Amino acid sequence: MRIVKTFRHRCVKCGNCCKTNGRVYLMVEDVLTLSENMKMSVILFLDQYCEYRVERYILPNKGIVQEKLALRKLSDNKCIFLMGNLCRIHSVKPLQCKAAPCLPQFLDDEEAWLRFAAICKGFGSGEEYKPNRYIRLSDEVRNQQANYVNLLAKHNGSLKQLFGYNPRTVVECVVDMQDMQWNSSRT
Repeated sequence: MRIVKTFRHRCVKCGNCCKTNGRVYLMVEDVLTLSENMKMSVILFLDQYCEYRVERYILPNKGIVQEKLALRKLSDNKCIFLMGNLCRIHSVKPLQCKAAPCLPQFLDDEEAWLRFAAICKGFGSGEEYKPNRYIRLSDEVRNQQANYVNLLAKHNGSLKQLFGYNPRTVVECVVDMQDMQWNSSRT
């Protein structure tokens, strides 16, 4: 169910969205922008700041495997770029961070929306977001995700081929969509 109501939100730099169990998944543009901004090669950026994930989704009668890049988390579950409550890459932060709270996973799932609203100190104040505005932001994220999938398809579904990257660590996750169970391991 898509959330369709007006709400107010303003980032108050509490850092709470950067301290959750969730992941910040990167689009190709994010990787290129961040590595360039940090004046490092894409490979060095991926090695130092990213987690290479292979996620296997078990659906009724089929399975889907996706390779993804996510920003690394510190041992206390904070984003690797969080310093105190401030983002060290705020001016070039990934699309997923820019679009929050207008992400498809929040707008399409009222429970996820309420969980995010509960941790974010900026809800209820600041700018007014009407449905046409936040649906446009959410659709931008969906389009970037679709572009990402299409680009991966041109490289046989492999981030390794796309970036010429051989990760030292691979996090493999299995998500049973029938029971909504998540299991993860590192290799």
